[in-house]
Amino acid sequence: MVKIINFAHFFRDKRSVLEVNGELPSIVNNFPKDGALMLSISNEAGERKAFKLTIEEASRMIISLESFLKKHESEISKLWH
Repeated sequence: MVKIINFAHFFRDKRSVLEVNGELPSIVNNFPKDGALMLSISNEAGERKAFKLTIEEASRMIISLESFLKKHESEISKLWH
């Protein structure tokens, strides 16, 4: 696993952490195997939830996030002018 992000966030004096880890492609039984993305969220109480995304799912998520961020930046720019 390759650590991509380890991002701590504080909300109402409570700490939570978002971690994103990547699994690079590999050879399994002489065949290429896609990598994956593991997302996990934990809090200061020790609770942790995680799930694994395929590369296709991760790609769709990135495209959706980029689309939202572009729309957000356009809207905030309008509000400031």
